[in-house]
Amino acid sequence: MKHIIYYLILACFVCGFTACSKLSKAAKYEAKVEECIAKRDFLSARNYYHKYAGLNLMGMGKKRDQLLRKLNIAEINYVMDQSGIEDAYFLADELCVRICFLEVLSSNITKMINSGQTDKILNILVTWSFESAFPTGSSTYKESESYQQFVWESNAYNAILDAIISSACFNEDAALAKKVIKLYRPILKIHDVPEGWSYSRDNTPKSLAIKKVKEAGIKL
Repeated sequence: MKHIIYYLILACFVCGFTACSKLSKAAKYEAKVEECIAKRDFLSARNYYHKYAGLNLMGMGKKRDQLLRKLNIAEINYVMDQSGIEDAYFLADELCVRICFLEVLSSNITKMINSGQTDKILNILVTWSFESAFPTGSSTYKESESYQQFVWESNAYNAILDAIISSACFNEDAALAKKVIKLYRPILKIHDVPEGWSYSRDNTPKSLAIKKVKEAGIKL
């Protein structure tokens, strides 16, 4: 009996020591990722991130995802600034994080338009393959991940189009306005039903864009 208790105590000690060691490594790798991002050394940042993720610490999934998202956005933003929007898109596509590309583009859209890259933006958006599908039925609830992703991606995509529409109206560019209006994505209109929630397509973003264009005196 004493031997069993001894081994149990020893096992607990070893497990505790291992957990503490992993937490220490995790903090070290996380700091290295942040340091490399600040230095724009993204290759090293990814190497340290893989070491961090490889520790497989319980309860660290959300923090791990946030760190990877920060790394992806920083690298895409850097490439967009240094090499242009097309290279940034290719990088995001290669990393399978095109939603991060939308976020970076949204934050840089005014600069991109002012630098004459509107056509390049539209060439990407016109062939955009959405990562989120339109939810159907009442089985998907408002708080669900698919709902949240659809709303975020649709809003980010349409917001970029809104910025281009504003530029087209300011410059009285009817040809550009006509091209952009065709690209708007419907958003969700939510209905209360006995089973929970139901959805339908809502073309309000497109309708508002058309109204704005007409108010600017542009004929469609």
